Amino acid sequence: MVILKATDSIISGAADFFVALIAIYKEKSPIIVMLLACAAVFIVERIRVFI
Repeated sequence: MVILKATDSIISGAADFFVALIAIYKEKSPIIVMLLACAAVFIVERIRVFI
């Protein structure tokens, strides 16, 4: 629940959550999971600016 509330919107929180789940499922290291999740939030937030 913290992931969904720490971001600006529920959409970027959900993107973060699903990207982290996929990375964990593919057995990536915790550092890679964190970086991918942060990148997902950043990208979604940048896209939301234009919508």
